[in-house]
Amino acid sequence: MPNYAAVTIVGHLGRDPETKFSQSGTAITKFAIATSRKNGQGTETTTWWRCTSLGKRGEIIAQYFKKGDPILVQGEPSLQEYTAGDGALKNSLEVLVNDFSFIKGKRDSGDDQPAPDKGQGYGKPASTSSFDDDIPF
Repeated sequence: MPNYAAVTIVGHLGRDPETKFSQSGTAITKFAIATSRKNGQGTETTTWWRCTSLGKRGEIIAQYFKKGDPILVQGEPSLQEYTAGDGALKNSLEVLVNDFSFIKGKRDSGDDQPAPDKGQGYGKPASTSSFDDDIPF
């Protein structure tokens, strides 16, 4: 039986996406998403998600999203090891983005450049069925 792990995150960008290019010319876009929730005492907890998107998908994210914008991403969690400033070996959970969607936000009513296909993800989901074709939105 194959194994698969996936996450869906809806949050706001904590900084502008940054794109670099590999030696082969592939775009590598990195950004962070913040999600918040309140506990029973009303204290808000924020979780930061490090995200990486490759190729054209990442270039589109970098072009149309800025710090504070809402976004929905779907992807695969990946555990990354790194050495902290104090020399300690640490782990970080990163999301390798497979798909994303625009979410209506405050910038949608203004003068900014319109986003393509608002409400639609870029690319196809990992699996589709004939049921998906019957959904009118």
